[in-house]
Amino acid sequence: AVVFLANKGGGKSTLATVLVDKLAREDRKVLYVAAEEGQGDALVARLSRLEVMNPWLHFSNAVSGSELIEDLEEGGYRLVVLDSVSVLNVGLADLAGSLDRRDLSAILIAHATKEGQAAGPARLAHEVDVVVEVAGLRWRTTKNRHGPLAEGSAMLD
Repeated sequence: AVVFLANKGGGKSTLATVLVDKLAREDRKVLYVAAEEGQGDALVARLSRLEVMNPWLHFSNAVSGSELIEDLEEGGYRLVVLDSVSVLNVGLADLAGSLDRRDLSAILIAHATKEGQAAGPARLAHEVDVVVEVAGLRWRTTKNRHGPLAEGSAMLD
């Protein structure tokens, strides 16, 4: 799993939306769980601004573990985005087990505390493979179990 970490309004959800739109364009079924903002005006405005309209990109506003599991059981997803983990009412171990059983990759959106740590479960940054700090469309990895640290920017095409 990958964590996108930033202050509120730092671009985490925008970067995740750009990324999952690109993946969904390759016929990869993606579930975007918009637990924090629901499927309301903010999400609709972001999708419109980024020109995201894709039949492979599915949305949910689940906040409980049972709602999330129900959405995942629809099946066929290659990736799930959980926005944001601080709002979801699901244990980290339960979440990891559910993702593993379904062979799902995940992007977890987390708010940064004043100290720069992930808000939410204390073990979050330790349990994931990659931590990406986001500032607008700029990003840098601060942890990567699979390779070197990197930085870059997202391109909106």
